[in-house]
Amino acid sequence: MKERPPAFQFYPRQFAADDHVTAMDLDAVGAHILLMCSAAASPEGSRILADERAIRTRLRNPSNEDWCRIKSQLLAGPWKLSADGQWWEQDGLRRTLHKQREFSEQQRQRALKGSADKPAGVLPDTSRKPAGVLPRRCSSSSSSIKPSCGAVAPQVGEVDSVDPRHSPIRFLIQELHLKNFRVKCQWDPSEAEALNRLLKANPSWSAKQISDMVQNRFASEGIKSSRPRAWLSRLDDYAAGPVDRYQRVKVTDAADAAGSIVPESVKRRQQLAQEAEELEQHAGGVR
Repeated sequence: MKERPPAFQFYPRQFAADDHVTAMDLDAVGAHILLMCSAAASPEGSRILADERAIRTRLRNPSNEDWCRIKSQLLAGPWKLSADGQWWEQDGLRRTLHKQREFSEQQRQRALKGSADKPAGVLPDTSRKPAGVLPRRCSSSSSSIKPSCGAVAPQVGEVDSVDPRHSPIRFLIQELHLKNFRVKCQWDPSEAEALNRLLKANPSWSAKQISDMVQNRFASEGIKSSRPRAWLSRLDDYAAGPVDRYQRVKVTDAADAAGSIVPESVKRRQQLAQEAEELEQHAGGVR
């Protein structure tokens, strides 16, 4: 997979004069810019998951009234819902990214043609340097995971998986962790590898289903600010909804309405938690 560019082109005069933008409220314009940044950072470079809970989290949770107004203004112009209903797509970003790639390819072809046309000759003395230790360098990439100074090669899990579900799920985990605990979520190759294992073991889970489980986990009682690698393998505990301190599903009706399927392992853990609570209550009554 080609490395995505660390930035996207932005034309301020064109943006400020756009008919759709000038018709938007100030908070809707801010939402538009934030979502463009999220879309540009995605693997595709021009879209985000059509998960309204995740989108509202990115926009700092506006009220229901404000969200309905902002959403209608966004989808009326700069953003479109994909044909399958799975994505919010930004056509301007897609066109700009396509032009960037075309320009890069043209530059590469010119460089190749120039080197092919140039006759081979004797290298100047200044270029005849003995092999030695390469200088230490730091990456200037804006990727969310950066190699340390002097790194020889990327470590396993240091870059996003080719699985299209990986990047949006990682962004959602980091956003919800920051919102709930007010500290930045730790994310290094071990977290990326844990998420890769989860996705590989569950190819039938859609990005929407995994996103719901992540949000259910952060909406549960008594959760700790543990690193994602510590709980990703147990994400199916939250398939039916948020859980209480006894690991019982708090909102079963919503889970049934959404068509969630509770894994047997989760049902068993919930049953054991309920039995433990009943034993505790019985022991208290005996005393």
